[in-house]
Amino acid sequence: MMQRILFAYRRLSLPQITGLLLTLAWIGIFTTLAFNFHAALRSNRSDLGQIDQAVWNSSQGRFLENSDAGFIATRLTDHVEPILVLISPIFWLWNDVRALLLLQVLAVAAGAWFVLRIAYCVLISHEPRQNPHSAFRIPHSHLPFAFTTAYLLAPQLQHAVLTEFHAAPLAVPLILWALWAVETRRTRQFVIAALLVACVKEEMAIAAAGLGVWALYRNTKYEIRNTEYKSLRTPHSAFRILHSAHCTLLTLSPSHLVTLSTLAWFVIATFVIVPANAPLVYDQAKSVYLERFGVLGNTPFSIVRTLLSDPATVWSVLSEPARLNYLWGLLAPFGFLSLLAPELLIIALPLLIANVFSTYPGQYYNEFHYSAPLVPYVAVSAVIGARRLWAFFQWGMGGWGGGEQGRKGEREKGRWGNLHLVTLSYCLFVWLFGWSMHEYVSHGRGPWGGRYDPIVVSAHQRLIERFTAQIPADAVVAATSAVQPHVSHRRYVYQLPLGLDAPVPANWLLIDVTSKTEMAPGDLKAIVDGLLAADWGVVDGADGFLLLRKGGSEKQIPTAFYDFARSNDSQTQADVLDWARWRETNVIFTAPASVAAQGFRIVTPEGGEVYNSAVLPTPAQVWLPPERWQPNEAIRLTTLALYLPRAWAVLSGDEVVAAYLRTDGKTLVRLPADLRQRADFGSEWQRLSGWSLRENSITVQAEDVTLRLQSWLRDRPSAPGEMLDLWLQWGGTTWPPGWTAFIHLRKGDGNAAQADGTPRWFVPLDAGTEMAEFGQVNDWRQLKIPEDAQPGESYTLVMGLYQSATGTRADLLDKDGSIIGNEFVVGNVTIAPKP
Repeated sequence: MMQRILFAYRRLSLPQITGLLLTLAWIGIFTTLAFNFHAALRSNRSDLGQIDQAVWNSSQGRFLENSDAGFIATRLTDHVEPILVLISPIFWLWNDVRALLLLQVLAVAAGAWFVLRIAYCVLISHEPRQNPHSAFRIPHSHLPFAFTTAYLLAPQLQHAVLTEFHAAPLAVPLILWALWAVETRRTRQFVIAALLVACVKEEMAIAAAGLGVWALYRNTKYEIRNTEYKSLRTPHSAFRILHSAHCTLLTLSPSHLVTLSTLAWFVIATFVIVPANAPLVYDQAKSVYLERFGVLGNTPFSIVRTLLSDPATVWSVLSEPARLNYLWGLLAPFGFLSLLAPELLIIALPLLIANVFSTYPGQYYNEFHYSAPLVPYVAVSAVIGARRLWAFFQWGMGGWGGGEQGRKGEREKGRWGNLHLVTLSYCLFVWLFGWSMHEYVSHGRGPWGGRYDPIVVSAHQRLIERFTAQIPADAVVAATSAVQPHVSHRRYVYQLPLGLDAPVPANWLLIDVTSKTEMAPGDLKAIVDGLLAADWGVVDGADGFLLLRKGGSEKQIPTAFYDFARSNDSQTQADVLDWARWRETNVIFTAPASVAAQGFRIVTPEGGEVYNSAVLPTPAQVWLPPERWQPNEAIRLTTLALYLPRAWAVLSGDEVVAAYLRTDGKTLVRLPADLRQRADFGSEWQRLSGWSLRENSITVQAEDVTLRLQSWLRDRPSAPGEMLDLWLQWGGTTWPPGWTAFIHLRKGDGNAAQADGTPRWFVPLDAGTEMAEFGQVNDWRQLKIPEDAQPGESYTLVMGLYQSATGTRADLLDKDGSIIGNEFVVGNVTIAPKP
């Protein structure tokens, strides 16, 4: 055995060894990230908990059974995924939900090996069985390595393995296996792989049928080429070629059987199995996922009819920037080489249409699991496209010809005999590697990736192991959303408030009031209070975790449970726990009890209130009311996950405790506490946000007060409904009493939006005091672009000063002190399409 391993190792080239090491590193990185996401309570009942329970029940002989709706149901109400049954024995080896997360990472990583082998087969192989066009081979092994690297760097795959667990990513290596089997003419392996693809999910059956068509196409093309070579210089060669193609197409073959059987399976799964089970949960005998196509229709027939007969509607959807960005994001990691092999992309068209035209943004945002099965088609079509590009240049530059004569000519020229072709191969390598790295740096989820989001598991989150260990294996459990995947290895498990009155009711309850509960804090507390008033008792509690058991005698919640509401730091401050991918932010406000009792607010720069703890109390305020706070203790108020605007601040009374800005990279940046006093206001904005700003300056004369005004406007188009930021710095020694700034966004002669008032930084500022102390006052205004603004329109942003009592406007002066008017054009704002 060891000799075989050493022999195999010696046969590997340096690029192959590097690709293998890169794959192992990829597995380590994304397994760690996936495990940490789960340990940090960022997985939920939807979808990890419900899928895990169905797989675990399958491993116990209860195929695809779950209690997701509060009673015994089946996973078949949503999808037909036989692959979940096939992988269920994994729990015989490791009875832990993390086994699914590991399997998902390993499955996607395994695809890298198939990409490497397909690239070698198509680009380099000498064997006519594997590559009948071996005369046009690329004699350098760095290109297959580049395709493997591009595959591993593809953000779609990284997003997929970090989106809890789904069946769709399991199709990735199976599709690549089938494509590799087609290229190497391994019929049995192709049939097995294609049928397994059909087992992944009902729509994957269409993908499997497409693979059958692809195999038929490639086999026909191979037979035509074979016949063409044999028919050279023989009479009736064209007839022999056509006859060979006719026989291949019409003779019943494994490719035909795969296509017909998987299409039949798609019809049965979609129109028989799901409708037969869907009424259990949805009260309708059809797949609810067919309703995701909006104007295209809600049945396969109406969708196809619209696609074929209503090009205006199709284009109106397809031309939306978000959907065009989705297509760009699919093709860019492989340098758009896939466009040179469109026939393989056509095979993937049903899956592509399902994503691009869906009304559910997750399907066309490239950040979920839906895009993963498309990556194999893009990768392999890019390989074929690279070979075609190489063949074109080789033929155009006087290539080596075909057959044995071509190979002999190649050997005579030597490895470096055609420097122009060597240069081309390295140009292809740089092109492919450059695009894949660009996409990874912009959108990748691993280290140095644009969406890298490493998780540090806190002491609080590690407490869940203590609580789950106390629950018997045969218990019926109800839990909050983030806790449910940690207790889903049982026949009956529910998400609160379901399960308490179920046919098989819960007899254990585990909640974490600090993580996602899918309930208002007051509603959750009311449930617990009601249970404790009945025949339930407390088993354990600490730092927001609470474990109850039916029939327990202890009614008092332990003091340690309230630790989540207390802090050791009595300084008034605000911090966040941010999940950029979902735009979810938990705001943490810590203050002495006397200050915390007044609560806190979250406001936008123009003063709009988006959260008030007095109106929507935090879990700490619900579970430990202010009347129970001790005067000398510090209180920590943590919100549940909030969807906050791009810029906001936490206020205690009228004081700004902390301010935050979410950049285009979706990173939440904490603004420096002294930013509102900074003299380098504009340059600091550019550094923090990474935005390009347009700068203007003017002098304003209001009575006997002269002000130097500098303004900064973001240098990019703005979409309808978007907030337009304008940063101002008023320089001088005092603010003219009774004077107010006007800021108007105009279309023609009318105002579309305005933000009048004295300088402000989330709250109105005392401009005179600020100027006396710092020599300037910084001012942040926001104006909303009208929702009905049309792409391409231009709005004008103007501003100036006016006297509140009389409406008299201040004069604007040029550099030599002459009056040039009473309003200043900051700039024109171009309207961009909605994202």
